[in-house]
Amino acid sequence: MNFLNTLPIRFGLFILYLCSLLPYSAIQAIGRILGKLSYYIFKNRRRYVLANLKHCYPLETNAWHQLICKKHFVSFTKGLMEQSICWWWSNERFVKYVDITGLQNLHAAKDLNKGVILLFGHFTTSEIGGRILGSVEKPALMYRRHNTAYFDAFINKKRSRYVSKLIDKESPLSMVRLLKKGECIWFSPDQNFVGRGSILADFFGQVAPTTSATAKLVAMTGAKVVPITQTRKADGSGYELLIQPALENFSGLNELIDTNRINKVIQDMAKKNIVDYYWVHRRFKNLPQEIGDIYKIVK
Repeated sequence: MNFLNTLPIRFGLFILYLCSLLPYSAIQAIGRILGKLSYYIFKNRRRYVLANLKHCYPLETNAWHQLICKKHFVSFTKGLMEQSICWWWSNERFVKYVDITGLQNLHAAKDLNKGVILLFGHFTTSEIGGRILGSVEKPALMYRRHNTAYFDAFINKKRSRYVSKLIDKESPLSMVRLLKKGECIWFSPDQNFVGRGSILADFFGQVAPTTSATAKLVAMTGAKVVPITQTRKADGSGYELLIQPALENFSGLNELIDTNRINKVIQDMAKKNIVDYYWVHRRFKNLPQEIGDIYKIVK
């Protein structure tokens, strides 16, 4: 792809770099303003968010759905702006805005030397969570290649500051090998997934096509699953990363039961940080025919 084709991406990244030079409060303020505007601009994404909220919270009012939707767009654009923090801030500047709780839980799981699956959900704060984690433990990351080679290479270079290895999602055996070596993998299995290894699991009381990879990896390697959440502090002073104890009695031998359990862990994360969960993603695509397409019927 030639230079002209990547010019819009290069310009966007340059703007993000300029934002990285601003104070933290200014970065958050820009994200807040852009979020309020994007709610009105991106109509399809707004429809997806509302469809997801109504599907997962059917007993709430339309006014509640609209309120959470608006707050989510603010959270979403803040997450985009926070890429500037992840990619350009020095560790010395970054750690002033970070609190980590539960680091001993990660150490305890690592000491078993069976590998650790760091269970993240898809949140608007996920990238900042990875940067925080990388300040104490650089994990490998399962990821999907970006369609634009230039942007993919750029992100990979920047993530190398807080990620030890990048694993293409088409190479699952690489995850097995790393886990068997006792390494940590940053893994987020909560997006819509169809094809081999997909099962219909419970998520917010609804069926959702979900990868059973977490259960399979544990069954093959004996790895421990350690849930991790990251949140923006309510007072606007930075971030908190919570590392929970490893899941107990998680063998991976029953894929449906264990995948439901993984979804329940991420569901609980989302309920505690509802506006930050990645509602813009069409989590409930490819549902059984009797349920239909929830993204077509929502106004």
